[in-house]
Amino acid sequence: MQTLFAVVYFCIAGTCAMGWIDQPFDNDVTCTAYSQVYLDEMQKRAPESSAEMWCVGKDLLQSAREQFDMIEMKRLEDISKFRE
Repeated sequence: MQTLFAVVYFCIAGTCAMGWIDQPFDNDVTCTAYSQVYLDEMQKRAPESSAEMWCVGKDLLQSAREQFDMIEMKRLEDISKFRE
């Protein structure tokens, strides 16, 4: 079984960045569902933003982290607390 992680490419006010969420998933269905909820939450917080998310394996994530200046994004559970 492959462990998957969500990778985010997002743009706000013309500034774009790439990040990843340190929350492993056991399958593509769960990761994809989580990604959609995460994108919806980002859109609520910053309607002018745009983003894309992908579910990638641990090896691809490690390679991307070495190649790009990626930031660690907060988990959905951590950012949702601030909306209450």
